[in-house]
Amino acid sequence: LGYALGVFHVAGQFVHARAGRLILLAIINLLALLAWLAQRLLILTSVKKTKIERAEVLSDASSMHIALTLRCPGFAFAPGQWARLHVPAAGKVGHPFTLMRGAEPDTVELLVKSEGDFTTGMMRSQWKDGDIKLEGPYGSPPVLPALNSWAGAVIFVIGGV
Repeated sequence: LGYALGVFHVAGQFVHARAGRLILLAIINLLALLAWLAQRLLILTSVKKTKIERAEVLSDASSMHIALTLRCPGFAFAPGQWARLHVPAAGKVGHPFTLMRGAEPDTVELLVKSEGDFTTGMMRSQWKDGDIKLEGPYGSPPVLPALNSWAGAVIFVIGGV
């Protein structure tokens, strides 16, 4: 809303002053607004509703993890890509997690360490099907095409918080 009011203000100044710099500023702001709107539409179309197949809490002496298996038909990704996980009960903003292919078709697995407010909120929340959404996938897989031609398998070692 603030951005739209700023553009409206610049447009009003343009009408009164008709200065070249104001015209350029208005055009740049309008292009930035259009780019933001296009990005929001792309995000809205890339968010997939999921069904929780399995949610298991794993713990040891030093940490707790959630092993999630989500059924998400039509969600295609490559090794090394990540997605934002939206859990409304844990927070308003989605958080990034590395994706793993599930054992069943159309399933995605995540291993989430309970570390911050969002992941701790995930541990404490009661989930319902459809509450959890995946946005993405994002990132370019790091495997080079030449590597795929001679390697039968590739192992990724990943880390995080």
